[in-house]
Amino acid sequence: MDTQTVEAINKIDTKQKLGIPLTPKEVALFELYGIPLTPSAQVEDKAAELDETEKKTVFVREYLSPLLRAADLNIDNAKYRIHPDSHEEIITVTYNNGFAKDICVTADSLRAIITDVMAQV
Repeated sequence: MDTQTVEAINKIDTKQKLGIPLTPKEVALFELYGIPLTPSAQVEDKAAELDETEKKTVFVREYLSPLLRAADLNIDNAKYRIHPDSHEEIITVTYNNGFAKDICVTADSLRAIITDVMAQV
């Protein structure tokens, strides 16, 4: 397998762990390489095992950050973190020129994270 295929399979595996439905193309890729799909009951169990912080960390790293780069916004990356003193949930967006902007996403759902970040970049 080439590097691109391995990356695609890892992303599909991440989607399964988060309980996000797979597209027919993703299912076909798993079948092509003989990788067993996780039954949906097991997916739900695995997703429940991930705590909210882990879910948000994976979501920002695997989905939001690539989306922001692909949207041609001159953004290098986005990272989820929890402020050590205030315990606020923060997305740090770093632009290509090195400028970093913190966006508060405390208590946001994954969908609300997207909305809040897109409104402020």
